[in-house]
Amino acid sequence: MNGLKPIRQAPYIPSFKAWALRCNFCKAYYQALSTHRIKPLDWNKLPIEMGLRETDLVYRQNRIPRDPYSILPEHVDQVKKVVDDMINELDQLLQGRVRAENWLGKDTLHLVHPPSATIADLPSEPSGE
Repeated sequence: MNGLKPIRQAPYIPSFKAWALRCNFCKAYYQALSTHRIKPLDWNKLPIEMGLRETDLVYRQNRIPRDPYSILPEHVDQVKKVVDDMINELDQLLQGRVRAENWLGKDTLHLVHPPSATIADLPSEPSGE
């Protein structure tokens, strides 16, 4: 065999045909629907044979997917609500200093390159390029 070792194949899961994609920051699991279609594996429909836990696919506290490509607009709304609630709590702990004089809303976007650029220089809508 020219010194090469055979590749060990993963066990076949008949009903799911799931595979894992790995990158530096996440591990994502998808269900193969056909040779050209996949969908994210549901956290509440994990095949026992895979040995996965709920927390391998989602964050337990809010059920937001760990896979960034599975995040939907409703997940973003959920995170926004959590952040807004935290800001409200922080404001109460700091006796209203966070929201005093619209401190939170005064944070503005500044362009840093080129040095003379301003927000007014940006097009109002994408050009479709």
